[in-house]
Amino acid sequence: MTQLHSASAAELLALHTTREASPVEATRALIAHIEGWEPRLHAIYGFDAEDARAQARLGVVQMAAGCGRMRPAQRSWPVPPGA
Repeated sequence: MTQLHSASAAELLALHTTREASPVEATRALIAHIEGWEPRLHAIYGFDAEDARAQARLGVVQMAAGCGRMRPAQRSWPVPPGA
């Protein structure tokens, strides 16, 4: 099985449909991956892991392959130029 943090949207959908993995599990895996790399990369702005977990629990997670943005403008966070 593909590691959840690197699975495509189609793979995540298949895993969810067959109940092999839930959106909560996928979100946990992605957050763990981000938290492992972010201290070295400093690449994410406005990351809210608790909000992501809450959305996953509610089933509102939008899984888009390769999407690293966490919607800072929707959270009323200041958006730096070029973001």
